[in-house]
Amino acid sequence: MLLRAYGIARSLVMYYGVPGKHRRASRLYGEFLGPGDVAFDIGAHVGGRVRVWRHLGARVIAVEPQPDCLRVLRLFYGRDRDVAIVPGAAGAEPGRAELAVSSATPTVSSMSRDWITSVTRDRSFARVRWDGAVEIEVTTLDDLIAAHGEPAFCKIDVEGFEADVLAGLTRPLPA
Repeated sequence: MLLRAYGIARSLVMYYGVPGKHRRASRLYGEFLGPGDVAFDIGAHVGGRVRVWRHLGARVIAVEPQPDCLRVLRLFYGRDRDVAIVPGAAGAEPGRAELAVSSATPTVSSMSRDWITSVTRDRSFARVRWDGAVEIEVTTLDDLIAAHGEPAFCKIDVEGFEADVLAGLTRPLPA
């Protein structure tokens, strides 16, 4: 429990506690998003981009599989009618899958065993442990588009599972 709390606290500091980060991100994403646009945040984590995109006036679809991160998203954005929080992940086809969870470093939880195997060879990952697993629902980008509309911008940050996410998309997106 303490390890999970530590991991979430680290993420909150990383995404909400860095002075100037929100302003810089607003300048960047303001090139792609404006009021009323739909934005997909695939791998929303604790919602750092959700905050920025809402500030720009976008309607955000936040897809996140990690239960602890979902609690944060619901706490911060659960009452915002322009944020849809989708528990689970995006992939090549709908169904269920296993997410390998790193409690202390939730930013590297992943559905890709190949990615985990590859990064464990990197010294910068020497202290990272994937110490749990959860079974999650999987949807596709096509299904998200059918439910929420085509996004003006789609961010995919899923630790080695990006190709699988894109395999669930049958048409190009603007950005």
